[in-house]
Parts: sequence; C-alpha cells; structure tokens
Amino acid sequence: MAESERQQIPQFIQQNAPPNVPLDQGAIAKQLSLLSQSGSTRAKEYEVFNKMNAAQQHQQYRERVQNFFKFVAQYMNTRGLVLPPFISGLNTPPYDPNGSPFAWLEPGSHMSTVKVADRDVDLFKLWQLVWSGGTSQKARNLFIFMSELTLAQITSENAWFKVVQALDLPQQLSDPHPATASMSTADLLQKIFMTVLGSFEVFYVQKTRSQVRAQQQEVATPPQGGQDDADGDDKKRKSDEDEERDPKKMKMDPSVEPTVMPSPEAQAQSPQRASTVDGDVKPPRTIATRNKIEYVPLKRELDTFGGRDLDAIEREYRARVQARPSRGIDDWGTIDVEGLSFALRSRIASEMSYALVTLTYLSFMRSSTPNRGFPLQTSGELLDDLLDLLEETAFGPGYDGLDVGLGEKMVMPEFPKTDAEARATRTWTNRELINFVHEESSAPFGALAEDASRERPRGPLPPRSEIIRTILDIFRNLSPCEDNNAHLAQQPRFTDLLLRLTVLSPVCAPMHPSSPLSAPRPVSDALTLRDMIDVRREVIQILANMCAAHSLADDSPYAVRVFFDLVSSYLVDADEALSPSNSILSRGESTSSTTVRPPQNADTTLEVLSRIALPDSNRQIFSRCVPQERVQVLFVALVHMLPVIERDFLITFKAAWQVWVEKIVLCLYSLAFLAPPDVKRRIKADRALGFGGIMLRLIKRYVANIHPDYRDLFSPLARRAIETVKVIDDGEDMFVTPAESGGAILGFGMGYGESTIQRIEKGMGMFGGRQEDVTWQVMANAVDEVMFAELD
Repeated sequence: MAESERQQIPQFIQQNAPPNVPLDQGAIAKQLSLLSQSGSTRAKEYEVFNKMNAAQQHQQYRERVQNFFKFVAQYMNTRGLVLPPFISGLNTPPYDPNGSPFAWLEPGSHMSTVKVADRDVDLFKLWQLVWSGGTSQKARNLFIFMSELTLAQITSENAWFKVVQALDLPQQLSDPHPATASMSTADLLQKIFMTVLGSFEVFYVQKTRSQVRAQQQEVATPPQGGQDDADGDDKKRKSDEDEERDPKKMKMDPSVEPTVMPSPEAQAQSPQRASTVDGDVKPPRTIATRNKIEYVPLKRELDTFGGRDLDAIEREYRARVQARPSRGIDDWGTIDVEGLSFALRSRIASEMSYALVTLTYLSFMRSSTPNRGFPLQTSGELLDDLLDLLEETAFGPGYDGLDVGLGEKMVMPEFPKTDAEARATRTWTNRELINFVHEESSAPFGALAEDASRERPRGPLPPRSEIIRTILDIFRNLSPCEDNNAHLAQQPRFTDLLLRLTVLSPVCAPMHPSSPLSAPRPVSDALTLRDMIDVRREVIQILANMCAAHSLADDSPYAVRVFFDLVSSYLVDADEALSPSNSILSRGESTSSTTVRPPQNADTTLEVLSRIALPDSNRQIFSRCVPQERVQVLFVALVHMLPVIERDFLITFKAAWQVWVEKIVLCLYSLAFLAPPDVKRRIKADRALGFGGIMLRLIKRYVANIHPDYRDLFSPLARRAIETVKVIDDGEDMFVTPAESGGAILGFGMGYGESTIQRIEKGMGMFGGRQEDVTWQVMANAVDEVMFAELD
C-alpha cells in the first residue's frame, strides 16, 4: 500500500465515524499494520510467481531452440555437412573444422549463438526476424517466394539494417575479423544467415508451399458422396409426400404444437415466435453429412522377417547355447583320420557323405588355443584325398592331373598357352556373370531350363557341384588357422586346382540347348554359371586367408595369369570402380550413415592383391607372366576408386574406409612397381585419367588439410602415395636396373627413401607444374625428413 493512501485512512475514518464517538488511535494503528503486512505478502507472492513463470518460459524457449537446430542438423547431414556442436548441441557425427564451411564462425557464450561485434547473436532469434520479414530472399534482393513486390521496393526497404537494429547491434564492426574486414554488420549478418540457415530456409519454404498447395487441393475437391446424399434426400421427400396423401400413414410430429388459439397474454409475451410463424421466411434445409467410421483392430506389434519373430528366435537360441554350450575340437578326443581317408577313397555315396559331414563339423571347430583348429599337416594323406576327390568330381575320372603346375599339362585346347592368346582373351568380370545369370533366369521357364542343363546323377548320388562346394567350404573354414594356412600355401597342387576351378572358357556358348543367350561356360562340366559365381567367391576367400604365406615361384605362368584375372574380375568393372561416395549411392545407401562399409567382395579382393604382391619376388613374377595391357586396365580402375571430392574424404575418416583407401594405394604401388616402362609412360601421359592431380589432392588432404591429431593416422597412406607417384614418374624397369632406384630392392617396397643410400635427382617431376601447392601446402607442414626428401 502506498504511503499517501495510508495517510488518507485516518481522515476517512474521522469523516465517516458516528458523532460523539471517540476514536481509538491504537486500533487504527493495528489495522494499518495488518493492511501493510497483507500488501507486502501479496507483493512477494506475485514476485515469486513471476520468477517461476519466467524460468518456465525460458526453459520452453531453450527446448524450442534445441529442437529447431536438431532438425537443421539432420537436414545438413543429408547434404553431407555437419553443424558445429556450439550451434546444434550434438556431437555425432563428429565435427571436423578443417575444410568445414562453418569454421570461420566465432562461438558465442551460450548455445546456438555466435559473436558479432563482441556481442552474442541468437541464431534462432535471427531466424525469427528474417522469417517474419518475408524470408532472406526478400532481404537479399534476389527473388521472392510469397510476395509480389518489385525489386526497387525491396531495395528501398534496407531489410538487413532493420534486422541489425532489432538485434541492438552497431552498424559498423569495431574490430573486424580478417575474413570480414570489408563487411558491415548487416553484410556479416547476411553471410552468417546464408552459411548456417540459407539452404535450410529454401527447403523449409518449399515444404511449406507444398503443404499449402496440398490443403488447397483437398478443399477444392468435391466430396465423393454428394450424389448419393442427393438421391437419398429425393427418396425421403417422395416418402413424406406419400404419407401426407394417405391418412392412414399420417404420424404425429412432436415438434408441431396443437392447433389451439393462444391467449392475448401469450401473444404479447412471444412476439418473436409469432412473427416467425406468420412470416414467409423458411429456415434453410441442411444437408446431412456422411461420416466414415474406420475400424482399427487392436494388434500386437511384431518385429518379423518373412513371418518369423527374430527376437524370439534369438532369445531361444541364446538360452539353448547357455544350457548346452558348443563343444570344441579338444572335446572330441582321438579322431580316426584314416577312417575318413578310406571313406573318401571308397567313392561310396554314404561313406563320402559321412566323411564330408564329419570334416565340415571339424573344420569350423576351434581349440582352446587362439587361431588353432583341426591340423591338416598332421592328418596324413587326408589333404591329398580331398584334392583327389575334388579333382575327379570337377573334371572327371579321366582327367590328367597336375603334379606341379597348370602350364605343362593342358587338357582343353581352348586354354591360352602363350602371351598372344592371353592378350586376346578377355576378362569376364563378376558383374557380367551375374547379369548373364539374371537375364537367363528372367526368361520364360528359365529356372526349369537351368535344371535341365545339369547332369543327371546315376543312382542316389548327390550332384557333383554340391560335392565341390562342400570341399571348398571345408578348405575355407580350415584356412584361417595359423598352421593350416602356412601348410596350404606350400602346396602347389592345392593352389593350381583352386585356380583351375575358376577358369572360364574363352569361347561363348548357349547356357543350355534352348537358350538364345550366349555366355562364357566354366571349364568344369560339373558347374553351371550360377555355381561358378559362388565358387569364385569361395576361392577368393581362401586365397585371402593364405596368400600372405604363398609364393608364386612354385606356380606356372598360366596359373599366375589365372590368379591375376580372378583378382581383376572383381575390380575392373565400371560399376565397381567407383569413388567412396558413388559406391555408397549406387547401393542405395546414405553417405551420412555411420554403419555403411565398403563392398565386401572388392574389399576381400584388394586384401588378396595387396598381400600377394607385397614381396618383390612375387612382383617380379607378375611382371614376367601378366600381359601389360591387363596391368594398365587394373591400375586405371584402382585410380577411379580413390577419393576425389570432399565428401569422399569425409567418408574415408571412418576406420573401415581408411583401411579401404590404404589397400587401394598399396595395390597401386605394387602395380606401378611391377609395370613395364611403357605402361608407366602411358599412365603418366593419360590426361583423361589425371593420375598426378588425383594423387596430389589426396596427399594435400591427408598431410596439410587435416587436424594435427589425425595426421599420424594418415601419414603412412600419404607416404605410400608419394612413393607411387615417384615410381610412375621415374618410368624405369624396377627389375632390370635396381641400382639406379636406390640400391637393392627392399622387401617392403618403399624404394631408396628408407635406405641409407642418397642420390641427387635432376629434371622435372610430375609435380613440377604444381610447385606452389607442394611447397607451401605440403612441405611447409611438419612432415618427416623422408617424406620431405621424396617431395624435394
């Protein structure tokens, strides 16, 4: 209560008191004190309520801001961009300021704010101001989405200066940033808005317009049941007329009052009702609306696949495994290996089935020692018996086996024996084989025709293709063990027989007698083209497990060519030789997904090539046996698989894709090392390929344009890329003049850069025309001495 009001109370009491009654000053003071206390209590309660209401409103506002920028961050992720955490409040996916368009923004002291003229600017408030003013296109004088103003009217508005005034910012920057030195505050606000929210605004406006257009179309569309309602009304009207004509069908309407003359008092009390009844104005007839009632039954949501509850199956499986754990190979005790060998040699269907099933179980069992399983090296002649059965099943009992290599005893005349024949023979890619099978299966009665092409077994014998695939499964399960992969790698017959299974005849023939489609056919008559796709994939997996310990010195030249063609069939296809982002998009996946991985077949093939071509002895054998045209084709395909644009490099920051790029660069170095000088000169002069520019972009991105904490992770990759460019640029035969390449060829293939021998190089290198990029962006960074010497 105010002081003036409190002073007027005694005067009011004195004026309104009864005459001759004395006033009690103590009572008046007590009442004034009580009134003052009640007024202060009400004021405190009102203040507390205002504070609570303000805190609640602030919390609601922060939630709105957080939800808004979470939506903006999701939209930016679809475009391959990541908002900084101080704007979005999110840490996933990880934000890398290097190369990001948001790196120049200065974070504010609160979330979703930036610094402008040493003051915090709320980006959400900026969005509300721009949106309420007619979108940023109106402010930027470019084009208008929803208004019909002219360009001159928009220019005269100075919309961005109004935004500056609304945010209480100075018109000019007092201490401008070097990147914004020539800008005013309005220009800087415009740049901030277009960087963070420009593309999202276009998306939001288009979405809003499409929703408004859809609502207008729904309103303009007449209801489908209008004609039915009109027909129903006509039928009802005819029925009412019939009832009026027939006195027997007349019904009493409770809404109609009896025809009794009302009294004058009643007429005077209800003039409005009388005028309504006597008047000629009739109330409009309302059209009955029809409501559609949809019945949605209650149901239990099931996460099923093909009608099966996968979660229930997994729970049951885990319970069974815990109740009865699987037994290891140590629990089997003594295994009768000779009995299994005799069962395989008998060629009796039941005995062979027993031996193959038993070996299948033994193959995937592991012992208590890591990477140890069923030992082949101590199993006597079991490996030879399996190879005999595989050879006889695939090529027939009259097949003339191979003792050491494939090149000396060729049975089928269409196999290429010379380099000229090998150059004339094309390499069928895995994608082409899949397309052949798909086209044949899509033809009318294609599945029946494929079954008719298989050989009918005599008696109750399994198909020969099933026996072949079962034996390959056994070898695939045994090859990851440390003892077995080294033992299998030292068996020339094992490698030769596996490669022989993957050979396709160079002569195309119909897939079956009634087929109009000509396709390559497998050398083994026990396999169809569909079986060949699975067999080649199994062989690649087996070679990936054992190729690190395998030496090509024991193989024939033809076996080496078959090995190289098998590896190339998974990499040289135009649909497979794609950059990381294009490879992901071709599979229908999103580049912003964190779980997407490289293609499995190509990844396994790169693993095989990078390991088998690592020793210099194997590189020399490849250089001597493989035609140089095929080396160049594979090299070009691998260059096409390297990252090119910024989106590709962001994908390679994930662990799986980083290993993918390292395998590609390692294979490129091996191919450059074994390629003859003519191939190196053609690659260097191929302007359409642009090998030098692609490699320089990769080196710059992984050395200069990367955070220092991640530079050590990509330093070996950049170092290997530099060595690859140097080998191509030299254009020398690495196996004829090893002394000129820095002394003896090193086993790890890095050339003279890691040896103690130094030499003075002269001339213009591949990066000679890009001296500024190499000198100031790569060599000026903290690179090691070896890399600096290689780039110098």
